[in-house]
Amino acid sequence: MNTVLALLAIALLYLLQKVLYGRYWDKGLDIRLSFSENHAREGERLNLYETITNRKAMPLPVVKVKFEASRELIFDDTTNTNISDHFYRNDILSCLMYQKIRRTLGFKCGKRGYYTIDRVDAVGSDLFLSTNFVSVLPMQLTLSVYPKLLTDKQFDIIYTTMLGNTLTRRLINEDPFEFRGIREYQPFDPMKSVNYKASAKTGELKVNQHAPTSDESVHILLNLEQETIWQFTDLLEESIRLASTIAYEYLGNGVPVSFTTNGLDIINKKPSKIADGSGSSHEISINEALARIDTKLTVPSFIPFLQEIVENRTGSDTLVLISSFQRNDFFDAMRTLKEENIPFFWIVPLHDDMEFDAPDDLKADIFRYHVAKSM
Repeated sequence: MNTVLALLAIALLYLLQKVLYGRYWDKGLDIRLSFSENHAREGERLNLYETITNRKAMPLPVVKVKFEASRELIFDDTTNTNISDHFYRNDILSCLMYQKIRRTLGFKCGKRGYYTIDRVDAVGSDLFLSTNFVSVLPMQLTLSVYPKLLTDKQFDIIYTTMLGNTLTRRLINEDPFEFRGIREYQPFDPMKSVNYKASAKTGELKVNQHAPTSDESVHILLNLEQETIWQFTDLLEESIRLASTIAYEYLGNGVPVSFTTNGLDIINKKPSKIADGSGSSHEISINEALARIDTKLTVPSFIPFLQEIVENRTGSDTLVLISSFQRNDFFDAMRTLKEENIPFFWIVPLHDDMEFDAPDDLKADIFRYHVAKSM
């Protein structure tokens, strides 16, 4: 009789806990994912924080936390993971009553892009591990990975030439009565700007800075058209890196920058255009646009963009075109810029085995940028 009663009690306990867990297992259960930063550059390292909180007097003997992320986020710990077209993680843990658990998952930002985690699946069980319960938790987690900054010698040579041209044009139009400060001497500075008193104090040549009388600026034009059906993704990515690095360098030298591309945004599927601006917040805006370019989408022709820019141009900005695309209509468009006295530079990222013959009348304004062929 006692055995029967004990069995009945166990059966009742089992059924009761099953009902209670089925109804309340995820009440007070909070699962949050967060990145240590909401943006980074290619190659940089960040952390993904996984926080599980159980705010009730019911222990959770087993909780499985599942989420999906891009495989371009290269996690250090690959246990409980499956990597195919995406990175799939399945963490298994126990969470006692009123307990908070926090895990840190380190990863490397392998590639430029805009990454999201929009849901977490939580799977729990009752005390006897006999039944699984599933809950889907919506997330709004985003990470922008900005293009890597270029530091190679060939970029330095190209950029020094462009910067010297831009700043010389500014210096020509400086207002001598508007003193702005003192900085180190650069090769393109005229000797009349040297501050001999400051130079004697520091032992290095220093020059006076004056406010410009004209609004000299730079307009970066990023064309992601390709001439063949073959998709040279490495050339597109290097073009995007060039745009980011040029913006970074010019803004760092106090030159306002605007940006236009026919590359399509991964969210709204439209080309990006950012008006003239300066400062760190403006650099972030440009990099956000670059991070969100989806190179898998078919881009519109760039010539109409260029024509519109020329027609609506009211300032004295220098155009910096980045494009591997080198059809005859592009050369004709560059000639039009020269005829209208619009200063421009054209950077052409190409593999070493790709041909490029710049017309003699345009060679002074065109730079070939050598890109190592990806394996």
